[in-house]
Amino acid sequence: MLTVLNVLRERSALNAALKDRDEAGLQPIIRWLTKHVSDPRHIILTTRVTMLVLELYAGQLGQSQQIDNLVQRLHDKVRAQVENSQQACSTQAMLEMIMAGA
Repeated sequence: MLTVLNVLRERSALNAALKDRDEAGLQPIIRWLTKHVSDPRHIILTTRVTMLVLELYAGQLGQSQQIDNLVQRLHDKVRAQVENSQQACSTQAMLEMIMAGA
């Protein structure tokens, strides 16, 4: 999946590949994003694909309980990653203050 998404991105074909999907075609993508959105090696790609999926399908949210549940799980995972990043930045700032005082 990672290779396919990278090739599509390089060829500017992500939009065409992701649009006009039905519920069954959208579920695997959202599941994959939820699983990999926290991987720092792929954060740029997963963020780009997540934003595109949300842009393409935001108007359809609320029509399928399964998709809504998957999007909620993705949201929860992203929120947890943001909180982890904020804690890491705070820790880094504290360590820099300690090092500056040493």
